[in-house]
Amino acid sequence: MRSKPTNVGVTNIADIQTIGQIHNDLKQAFERGGNIRLKLDAVTDADLTFVQLVESARRSAASEGKSFAVTPAPDSLRELLERGGFVSSPEDRSFWLGNAGGK
Repeated sequence: MRSKPTNVGVTNIADIQTIGQIHNDLKQAFERGGNIRLKLDAVTDADLTFVQLVESARRSAASEGKSFAVTPAPDSLRELLERGGFVSSPEDRSFWLGNAGGK
């Protein structure tokens, strides 16, 4: 039986002002172990500090053999990801955009 993922929610603003709380929430989820999923559906405004945090969590999870995923990025975040070059490979597009990123 597959374990239910630990969902970590992000409020509508994911920027330098809120990054500390998001970091703490992710850190607690990683400490609990298991599958972790970051829910992005409520994000309406984000900056590069948020993207960098998620990329760091993604790399940490991979190096520790943990499962870390995000729900598909909303359009507001997708534009930032595209401008920053974070969805240039098929693997990155799939991570950030889910099935919609397979193009």
